[in-house]
Amino acid sequence: MAKASFVLALIFLVIWQYTSGYWNPPPPDPYVPTEFESPEDFTRWKATMSPHKVSCDNPPISDRIVVVLKTGATEAYAKLPTQLLTGLRCVDHLVIVSDLEQTIGGHHAHDVLINVNASIQGKAPEFKLYRLQKQLSEDGMLKDLMDAFKTANIPADAPWRLDKYKFLHMLDKAWELKPDKDWYVFVETDTFLVWSNLLEWLAQLDPKEKFYIGSPVTLMGEVFGHGGSGVILSSAAIRKFVVKNSGLATSWDSQMASGCCGDVELSKAASQLGMNLSGAWPMLGGEPPLKIPYGPSVWCEPVITMHHMSSRQVDAVHSLAGRFNGKQPMLFKDVYQHFFPHGIADTAPNWDNHPPGTEFKLPGAEAQVDSLSFSNCGEACEANPICLSYTFRPGECHIYSVFTLGQAFESSDGNNWQSGWKRDRIYEWLEKHQTCKEPNWIQISTENRKHGRMG
Repeated sequence: MAKASFVLALIFLVIWQYTSGYWNPPPPDPYVPTEFESPEDFTRWKATMSPHKVSCDNPPISDRIVVVLKTGATEAYAKLPTQLLTGLRCVDHLVIVSDLEQTIGGHHAHDVLINVNASIQGKAPEFKLYRLQKQLSEDGMLKDLMDAFKTANIPADAPWRLDKYKFLHMLDKAWELKPDKDWYVFVETDTFLVWSNLLEWLAQLDPKEKFYIGSPVTLMGEVFGHGGSGVILSSAAIRKFVVKNSGLATSWDSQMASGCCGDVELSKAASQLGMNLSGAWPMLGGEPPLKIPYGPSVWCEPVITMHHMSSRQVDAVHSLAGRFNGKQPMLFKDVYQHFFPHGIADTAPNWDNHPPGTEFKLPGAEAQVDSLSFSNCGEACEANPICLSYTFRPGECHIYSVFTLGQAFESSDGNNWQSGWKRDRIYEWLEKHQTCKEPNWIQISTENRKHGRMG
């Protein structure tokens, strides 16, 4: 039965992708391999590719913005090349930070862990990976890193645990390499940055204000800017970290070691310095196109970032952004219309379409009873005039005021989600919102706690 369910889900996904037009546009050009094993591989591939036809006629503000791309040795060759040839190609001031000093396609990645407290480096088990990859790099054997990683008795989550130490130290490195700029934008290798939208947005803000900007997430009562969605510091804010409180990163290492996540600790440090998070969701977003919660709150807003992006998705969205080329901002409605030219299905088995976060969950379907059926869940959605989608599994029904595709879901215990969409309501809403009168640039505020991610 489980195997049959998996096959049905797979067939649904394949049919969906091709009939929905998910990859209806022509294949991205150039096609980007998923990973490279060596600098030589990347250099040879790059020489055969023609650049995307996107203008880099940057306005003057671009010279006042630093983009800091955070990566790691275990992922650099798999994810960096696509970024360097697409969304980040027009960035004037790019700084790449990592846990290993290396050069990739002519771009230098700076090791920002070198200044982590020596005692922490000696005690924390994740630094065994740090020492291993440095040794392999010195021996010219870095391409064997993943095999060595698996046989060296290093915790599987070591790359993720190493990553958190970069969050404060990368602020120091950004200022060291690119001091006195107006804005410092921190993104990850699976974050897509819509450069032209960012330029237009930041031109509306004052870098002399102490801005710590991000997409708010709440974890164990702590509100912080989600790292994958991108974090932005104004000149006044980063000065507070690295000039007026020099040495903060190293002094925070012990707290970072015991903390869960780098973006959480960055927020705590900002709060200690008197700076609270200014929310900018959904413009700074944490989801790829197929998981964005489309609807009234996510439609006419310009897209600044998307997260959890594969190389192919990065390339596809970059091609879409190129159609606007800075002449007008790319909005969420444009993303939906591009990726969903044939709309959304009615229902899907073994599928989870719940939107990220809790912002869009509607009341009226909380009855957690064993007799509840998928049909009952659909009726609960029908009874609420603003419900656009719903998801169900035995004893559990949720209804939502937005619509998103989601993903296949196959539970090991057979307790699978089923999903439904109110296509008539969605199409009626889409018909009324085919265009936007003007872009809805989100007014950032420390009171803005809207988010689109689970906390």
